[in-house]
Amino acid sequence: MEAKLILARVFEKLFVRPKGGLPEIVFSEKDHFPHKRFSVEWWYFTGFLNEKPARKNSTAGKEENSGEFQYAFEITFFRAKRPFESRMLHVALYKPNADAGENEKFIYGESVSPCVFKRRSPKSSRVICVKDSYLAFDKSKNAFFANVQIPVKTNARNGIVKKLLLQLELSLHDLMPQGRNGVLQMAHGKGGASYYFTYPNASVKGILEEGAGALKVQGTAWHDHQFGNFTVFDSAWDWFSLRFDEQKLYIMVFGFRKLKLFNFKKSVHPEKTTSKEFSAEDEYITTGNTFKDGKSIPLEDVRIVPEKFFTLPSGVKYPLVWRISIFKNGTEVMHFRTEPFIKNCEFRSQFAPHYWEGPCKVSGEVLLPFEQEGVHFEKDRLQGLAFVELVGYAR
Repeated sequence: MEAKLILARVFEKLFVRPKGGLPEIVFSEKDHFPHKRFSVEWWYFTGFLNEKPARKNSTAGKEENSGEFQYAFEITFFRAKRPFESRMLHVALYKPNADAGENEKFIYGESVSPCVFKRRSPKSSRVICVKDSYLAFDKSKNAFFANVQIPVKTNARNGIVKKLLLQLELSLHDLMPQGRNGVLQMAHGKGGASYYFTYPNASVKGILEEGAGALKVQGTAWHDHQFGNFTVFDSAWDWFSLRFDEQKLYIMVFGFRKLKLFNFKKSVHPEKTTSKEFSAEDEYITTGNTFKDGKSIPLEDVRIVPEKFFTLPSGVKYPLVWRISIFKNGTEVMHFRTEPFIKNCEFRSQFAPHYWEGPCKVSGEVLLPFEQEGVHFEKDRLQGLAFVELVGYAR
């Protein structure tokens, strides 16, 4: 792992050229397709399939997310140009709820096309292909189609390998530009900005096959599309997508840590109460956005604190229970707590740093009525679903 990371970091230093600040763009249909002038780009999808309907909370007198689903999934297509274009696909499937005594399930797989020279036809609906899997975009439906066929293995000790088939249509609805109008500053100092656009409430339908037969599925998904000339191998991050479908409230939170080149000490999240207390060496930068009433609002002051750490069978210690607090003018206005459905969700990659990613339950509260950029928030208790990604702990 250390040799792999050294080579990847040196390659980024030689071939990735972070540039100055990015101009704002108006995201359109053409931006669903690759941006060849940028060195890093990914199309990321997470979602929940065959969810149980919302239930009424007798105490609060309102409907809230049941927090129950049959499967969760993650699909990410990557492309990088250093200097030749390479592509990678990461896929994971989660089944936390036991059926008839069945154990919880986490299976994952990856596929790589190391050098790609063939150019995509401008008229093609294909967005990106990695071996037998591809992502396409149908402009008439405003929907992606993901066709994934990939060998996967389990997180059990014997690591049984089998094939996973996912054929999903993901219909897009609301656009949530991240950062300020779609430009997000990554934790890389000057020149580390990226374009980052989200569809937080896509509708999903399709076919899943990971065992005896095909299963029809439907549900909801979160889609991120991020691209720019930033580097990733010298950074670590904690990323959260929080979904409160009943309130039509969606929140993205990102915490970055910069890692020193050739420093392979295990990166443990600084157990501090606010980012202001971190030393320069352990600087922790937080950012994020809320989306409500059709408007994406940058978070000015968000604090991310781990509450519980767990050591996984790999020996890596991850913070898996988190508290997220959002402040306005120094006053805490919202807070949330995330907790995983499955703890052992470490993605052990052959080609990239290992990381933890998985579905979580999230509860929270709007602590007092407030207004932000013309959007009003009422005091409320919230229950929802989340995905969390933790990178940099297994170095």
